[in-house]
Amino acid sequence: MLIQKLTDYCDYNFKKCLDCGEKCNHPTGKCSGSCADCLKEIQYHRTDGRTEYDCRNMLRYYTCHTAWKRCSEILYALETLDLKKYPKFNILSVGCGASPDLAAFLEIATGREVNYLGVDIASKWKEIHNFIEWETCGKNNIEVSFERQNIYELLAKPNAITSPYNTCNVIIMQYMIAGHIHSDRADKIESLFDEVIDKLIFKKPSDSPLLLIINDIDHKSWICDYFNLFTRKLRKRGLSFTACKRHFEPRNEGENAGSKLYKSRSNKFLSLIPAEQREKYNAHAPCSAAQLIIEVM
Repeated sequence: MLIQKLTDYCDYNFKKCLDCGEKCNHPTGKCSGSCADCLKEIQYHRTDGRTEYDCRNMLRYYTCHTAWKRCSEILYALETLDLKKYPKFNILSVGCGASPDLAAFLEIATGREVNYLGVDIASKWKEIHNFIEWETCGKNNIEVSFERQNIYELLAKPNAITSPYNTCNVIIMQYMIAGHIHSDRADKIESLFDEVIDKLIFKKPSDSPLLLIINDIDHKSWICDYFNLFTRKLRKRGLSFTACKRHFEPRNEGENAGSKLYKSRSNKFLSLIPAEQREKYNAHAPCSAAQLIIEVM
């Protein structure tokens, strides 16, 4: 199982904080003492804190901490769909990180071809991406590659319309909206939606629906507003599609915003996660995302 091998690899190579083995690149000039604290500094814009995913050791920790949970979240979404309509899975993953979505698709592919292109702006993911490529290389019906660059630059290339990921029938965006807002790039989200629709969704293969899953933090106001923005754009362009909003954590009355609550938020891999990784990384954390699940016909 890819996700188990990946988290084992990251756990084996993870070094204790304050013993990074190389000059620490924390903005203060010294290790914060906790990879968990560095992640919070990025996510909550803490003063003088780390601002980028630019530490390999932190990404090893991050992978062990989030991969099982995020893979579970995608699996929950896939279980709501009739996947027999998809003869193969040509996947573009935007903000792929450690590719928990790839791990989810490999769990349900049942022999079908899986072609996966992961895109992430952070160059420090190279070590983990190399491991994933090595682990999947030579496996029947699996082709995996990565681009570590800005998705806007990738889609702006002159050959974007004819490049391989333009024939995708699956698009995954994991925590991209939150990442834009927390990095002061909220103004670019709308243009990203336009690019995805015009350069990818309109080029969908004729023998398959196109599945798009936006998996993001569950914020009852602004995340849901962006979900609604995306569906409005699809309608404006005259596309035929179905859309469903889902969430895992109960909300207060009147705050569902048309979203359906999953019956369970339990991590699907509880029996597989080693006890040591549970304790060290809280690797068994339950699902907590909000999701927009779209099928374009």
